[in-house]
Amino acid sequence: MKYFANLLVIFSILAIGAGCCTSVRTIVPPVLNEEQKNIGVTERVIDSTVALVIGPEEDKTSYCAGVWVDSSTILTANHCAEVIGRTIFEVPESMPYNAVGDPIAFVNHGDISENGELPKGTPWLGIIESVDKEKDLAKIIVIANTSTHSVVSLAEGKLVPGQDVHIVGHTLSLGWSYTRGYISSARILEGPEIGGEAVISKVFQISAPVWVGNSGGGAFDSTGKLIGICSWVNIRGPSISYFIHRDEIKNFLKIKSLKP
Repeated sequence: MKYFANLLVIFSILAIGAGCCTSVRTIVPPVLNEEQKNIGVTERVIDSTVALVIGPEEDKTSYCAGVWVDSSTILTANHCAEVIGRTIFEVPESMPYNAVGDPIAFVNHGDISENGELPKGTPWLGIIESVDKEKDLAKIIVIANTSTHSVVSLAEGKLVPGQDVHIVGHTLSLGWSYTRGYISSARILEGPEIGGEAVISKVFQISAPVWVGNSGGGAFDSTGKLIGICSWVNIRGPSISYFIHRDEIKNFLKIKSLKP
């Protein structure tokens, strides 16, 4: 009887131990390989990118991009912000124009159909709150809730030549076109004249296939943080594009500090 009593005690201890260990079991997340990580970042930056659209409700066209930088703010290029006003009021590129106060229409990536078509009907609306013509930046404030979307923050720390970047835009109106490239250099350059004023800005020169429709869209680092906004390309050589530098964006958005 003593033998069976000892066995009963042992089994009781094992049962208590098993219950204890089960209650505190830690589930280890799967280790993602580089391709899986890149896919995750790509999905996030695409979801944070909007299409600025123009045209009648039944036949809208994406002409520029923008990036959600908080729940009510979209960052884009100033020359994209000017398109609507210049079109409506027939203001030529050689004449100055200030888009502050203009309405601007956009759609989120989540609004498009399964085959990639823009939705019919009224798009979301925002107002151009502020612009910097010299830096080619504009801020859109959205005055009502929209469909769901991701939001990105600015990249921190040093950004150097050779770093990979993710790029999203609407190349030739092909919505949410994704490509990859790398930082070639950081420069202070004079860009094209827009409204009689030259763009003079700190920029990233990025080697990537970028073209009309990418303007206002973002370049993102390997973690999906924003490093620049697409401004112009150099057509005298292959894959030479210029994105307004993270530091200029920080100043424009009046962000006080970033981690060193």
